[in-house]
Formats: sequence, structure tokens, C-alpha cells
Amino acid sequence: MSAPTAQQPRKSPRPAPGPRRDYHFPRFVRRRLENGLELIVAPVTKLPLVTVAVVIDAGAVCDSAGREGVARLGAKLMLEGTDKYDGAELTERFERLGASIDAEADWDEAALTMIRGLHPVGRLGTSEEVAALTEFLLSDQASFITGSYHLVDGGYVAQ
Repeated sequence: MSAPTAQQPRKSPRPAPGPRRDYHFPRFVRRRLENGLELIVAPVTKLPLVTVAVVIDAGAVCDSAGREGVARLGAKLMLEGTDKYDGAELTERFERLGASIDAEADWDEAALTMIRGLHPVGRLGTSEEVAALTEFLLSDQASFITGSYHLVDGGYVAQ
């Protein structure tokens, strides 16, 4: 009995690199707010998104011995509520903006990041607005409307 032989895969030549493309970094604008918070804005207009990142010098390196994980726990607790809103209300307020939010802590820092798509009307439709559209489409008033799509996107597609 002879040992099976593995077929060697055919190697095609690697593609040659394309021409070098210039990259233009966004111009950073720095400003200090009245409360002392440093604001850095870097406009990038390729996508209709806004990203806000609050970075705090409070990463795991700040955890004291025997209390490892406090930085991460603290970051995650930022999404559990404030003195004005509990976690569910806070989530609902971000959702009404059409935004997603996350909190994380790594070795050097803790960060709260919000990403929001830009819509012409400045927000996504609420569940009440979607329900009202559904109710209308099921009513006798909409009996002539058939086979159509109704985008509830705040006018984004219409741009």
C-alpha cells in the first residue's frame, strides 16, 4: 500500500500593485468647550454618517490591583442610564435619532461612540409613524394603492 500524495495547488502569480493613490487627510479643527472638554472635528464627506466618539483617559491601565475590569464595567454602565433617563429611555432616545451607541474600554482609554446616518428630515421614522402608515395602507382609503413600496427612511433615498 502506498501513501497518498497530496496535489500541490497551482500558484498563479500575484497581481502587480496598482498606481499609487494620493490620500488627503481631513483637516482637524480643535476647540475647547466652556466646560473644558476638548472637541476635535475631522470632516469626512464620503458617507452620509456622523460619528461622535467621547474618549476618556480611563482604560484598564487605571484599574487598581484586585479591581481589574472596573474600567470596562464603568464604560458599559454609561449605557445603563443617567440621572435623567434610565437605560431603556436612553436607548429609545438614540433610536429616535437613528443612532447606534456603544461603550468600551481597552488598555489605554474608555470610549463612548455614537454613529448616526444623516437623513434629510434629520431622523428616522418612529414606530408610531410606521404604525400609522400600516394602518392607512390597510384602510379603505388606500384601496387603490397596490403593489407599491413605501420607504420609511426620512427621505434618504430621495436625495
